[in-house]
Amino acid sequence: MQHITDEESHYFRQNIMDQMPVKLSTHLRLQQPGVIERMLFDIINEFEMKLPFYEVKAKGLFIDLWVQLLRENIWHQNPLLISNLQMLNRVKEYIKVNFYTKISLDELSSRFNFSKSYLVRLFTHTFGMSPIQYHQLIRIEKAREMIQFTDEPLTSIADKIGYTSIHSFSRIFKKIDGVSPSYYRRNEVKEELTEKSLPWR
Repeated sequence: MQHITDEESHYFRQNIMDQMPVKLSTHLRLQQPGVIERMLFDIINEFEMKLPFYEVKAKGLFIDLWVQLLRENIWHQNPLLISNLQMLNRVKEYIKVNFYTKISLDELSSRFNFSKSYLVRLFTHTFGMSPIQYHQLIRIEKAREMIQFTDEPLTSIADKIGYTSIHSFSRIFKKIDGVSPSYYRRNEVKEELTEKSLPWR
């Protein structure tokens, strides 16, 4: 490539692999070969059946396959990540089930036999947030459901998801959701009043 002219260089396209945000391995030992095989058969099936919009569907399947290969690539380069994935999912499930209790890094570290720093680093790398941030997110999601689908007072909802202070609950709710808890209640009242005022009701 160093000795070709500018005119000759136009016959070569840029290697898109150089633009990848991750370094790709030259070969992979697949952790989930069955998943890759199923994806390939799904793509083949779309082209054989040629149902309406099969080309659009095939493009989506190719993207799914590419994402799976990128994940396999990361697992190949970080063997500890895949070996700890099941344990991390257990941590995640424990937080979901016990969202209403106070959960600390000390507790998680002791229960799942991880050092605190390693647990935070691995959990964040895998799920994009720390265990404590995930705990807060689950709490707020549960609170939002109760606000929208029950008539319970906000103080009662805050207490049920583990907040002893309504002020702490409101502050964290707004930090995560972007609006205060009362925003949903106000909107529900407006919708009810609007429905009652409709002439056909």
